[in-house]
Amino acid sequence: MTTRDRFITTVDEFDEFVLRDENIERNFEYIAGKVVEKMVSNDIPGLIAARIIIHIGIYLEDNDIGEVFADSTGFMVNGERYIPDASYLSYEKHPDVLGVAYRPDPPDLAIEVVSSERKSEQAILRVKIHNYLVAGTVVWVIDPYLRQVEIYRTGENTQVLSENAMLVEENLLPNFKLEISKLFKRLPE
Repeated sequence: MTTRDRFITTVDEFDEFVLRDENIERNFEYIAGKVVEKMVSNDIPGLIAARIIIHIGIYLEDNDIGEVFADSTGFMVNGERYIPDASYLSYEKHPDVLGVAYRPDPPDLAIEVVSSERKSEQAILRVKIHNYLVAGTVVWVIDPYLRQVEIYRTGENTQVLSENAMLVEENLLPNFKLEISKLFKRLPE
């Protein structure tokens, strides 16, 4: 992620900015009053996001309770605009709103993959986690550098799972189970 110094002070200005022709193929977030462009850092976060989307997608084929989205789907979260690396929306809680730049509702589950160990990215991620939690979103932060998954739920302590643990989310994805080590297979140590 790269923070851009833009003269944008409101979310309405941001919404207009992202719809400009020159920006239509780019991905921007609006975090803590700043425009943040999602940039490619290396292929590891994309690989991990693809793996989690595949596993949730297979689960949803057998359990038709919602949809999984990739990182081209934006959300309005607590007055800001976020693009998680992957997300899940249940049919029960979300209307069929498709074809918008940023969905008007936060996801049930936001999955963020750490793309670097830079302090600036960590600070932005902490703001996003806070706002997701305020909106009632469950957050999985997958860290390939530490080979772990942090799980954030509103009103609960953070759960940190090592690569030897099983990832489950009974409230949102009943009976979903994933060996965390599958997310990190064949990655450099």
